[in-house]
Amino acid sequence: MRLPLGQGEPLPPDFPYQGAWIVENTLFLYQPDGAQIVAGTAPRFTASGPGFGEGKVSVGIDASQLAAAFTISIDDIFAANRDGSLAITGARTLPAHPLGDNAREFVFRLAEQTRALVLTQNIDPRAT
Repeated sequence: MRLPLGQGEPLPPDFPYQGAWIVENTLFLYQPDGAQIVAGTAPRFTASGPGFGEGKVSVGIDASQLAAAFTISIDDIFAANRDGSLAITGARTLPAHPLGDNAREFVFRLAEQTRALVLTQNIDPRAT
C-alpha cells in the first residue's frame, strides 16, 4: 500500500502546531498544549495551518479526539500515522448541518475499524 505524500512526517519547525502530516501540506494531526483524551467524538473545531500555495490553508485534526474515537492513546494514533496503518478514507462538507456551513465529516480507518468525525473548521489567525 502506498502512503499519501508525507504521511507521518513531522510538521515544519516554524509551523504553529506540533504534530505530523496525514497528507503533506493539506491535512495534519496535532497535539494541542495540555491535550488529554476526551471521551466520545463530540464535534470540535479543527485547527488550520499555513497553506502551501496562494490562498490555501491546511487542516488539522486534534490527535486527542481521533485517539478517543479509536479508544487508543495519543502516542498510538501518531504511531499509526507514521506506519501508515491510519488512513483517511473520505472527507465531505455536510449540507445544512447544525454546526454551521463549515461542518465537515472526515472518515478514518485504523486496522479493521472505521470512525467518522464531524468537525467544524476554525481558521486560526496563526495560519495566515
